[in-house]
Amino acid sequence: MKTMRRFALLACLLALGLAACQFTESDREMVRSFIEEWARSKNMHPVNEDGSLSLQGLWNAGSRIVTGSTGDDEADAVLDAYEVIRNLNEADKLIDKGRQERDPAAMDQAIQQRPGDWTYRVSRAALALEQGDWTAYTEQTGAAAQIVGERGIDPLWYTNQNIQDLEPVQAKLAASGWPNKEQCIQVNQALATHYRQRHALTASADDLAQAEAAESLAAACGG
Repeated sequence: MKTMRRFALLACLLALGLAACQFTESDREMVRSFIEEWARSKNMHPVNEDGSLSLQGLWNAGSRIVTGSTGDDEADAVLDAYEVIRNLNEADKLIDKGRQERDPAAMDQAIQQRPGDWTYRVSRAALALEQGDWTAYTEQTGAAAQIVGERGIDPLWYTNQNIQDLEPVQAKLAASGWPNKEQCIQVNQALATHYRQRHALTASADDLAQAEAAESLAAACGG
C-alpha cells in the first residue's frame, strides 16, 4: 500500500506539479526517500546510504548539472521531481521563519523561490495587513487569488488559509490597540469577507455569525 501511495504521489507531482497536489509533510518525505532510493539504485546519488561518498554517483550527478540531462528521459523526470521537493523544503523553511518571526523579508525570499505557491502569498498578505503595508497586501492578495483561479484550487481550501492567517492578526492588534482606524477596518473587513465566503460554501451558522461580528468591529473602528 505504501509503495502504491508513493507512486501515486510521484505521478501527481510529475504530471501536475505541487500546486495541484495536496502534499503533506509525510508525503514529501515519502517521495523524497523513494527518489533517493531510486537514484542510488541507478548510481546517480552522490552519497551512499551509509553516508560515504559514491564516486560513480557523484560523476553521474555532476554530468547532469553540467549538461542539464542524464541522457535518460525517465531519469531526468524523477530527478526533476526530487529537485522540486528539495526546493520546496528550502522555501518552506523560509516561509515558516517569516510566519513565526513576522519577518517579511523571509517570506519574500520564499515567494521568490516559489512564486506560484498561493499559500505563501496569503500568509504574506496577512503579515502586510498586520504591518500596515497596503501595497504589499494588495499585490499579494491579487496574486494569490489569480493563482487559485487559474489552477482551480478548492475555494474552501483558499478561504480556510486566509482565515487561519488573519485571525491571529486580528487578535494581536485588537489586544495591543489598533495602530489606526484604517488598519482596524482593513483587517476586520478582510476577515468578514472570508467568513462570508466560507459560509457560502458550508452554510455554517458560525461562519455567518463570525462575518457579522467582524463587520460590526469594522464599523466601530475609531468610533
